[in-house]
Formats: sequence, structure tokens, C-alpha cells
Amino acid sequence: MSAHEIEYLSPVRGEGELIVERQPKKLGATSFVLGAKVVSLHGSKVHAQGSTRLVRLDPLTFRPCPWSDRFRAAFGPLIEGA
Repeated sequence: MSAHEIEYLSPVRGEGELIVERQPKKLGATSFVLGAKVVSLHGSKVHAQGSTRLVRLDPLTFRPCPWSDRFRAAFGPLIEGA
């Protein structure tokens, strides 16, 4: 299961390179929130920002289930303020 939110802040004019910055924001018992920003090549302008919430589902019951210790060890330290 997932949910997405996007806020468009500034149009991208013409062609050129953009950077997509991703940052884990929250790791709950069964959900994970990943933040993202689309910024200009030099980072001076944010064109869009948003987040994606993912819920881990048990493959047999399709009900939410806890993240594995391995997943927590990999992503937990990347969360801001953790």
C-alpha cells in the first residue's frame, strides 16, 4: 500500500538537468515515509517537493506487518534527527 503527496512550487522552463533529492523521513512500525525534492542543478530553486508513504504488507494476509530488523538497520540511521 502506498500514498503520495506532491506540491508543485515552480515550473521548469526549457530543457536542462534537475536533481531529485530523496530523504527518509519516518520509520514507523509498519510504514515508511520517504521525502523528495526536485531542485535546480545548483540547488538554488525547489521546483517540487513531496512524500511517499509505504506500508509493508504480509504476503499471505495482505495486512500491515512490521519491518524487518534488516530494513530498520539499513534505513533507520538515514532518518533526519534519528
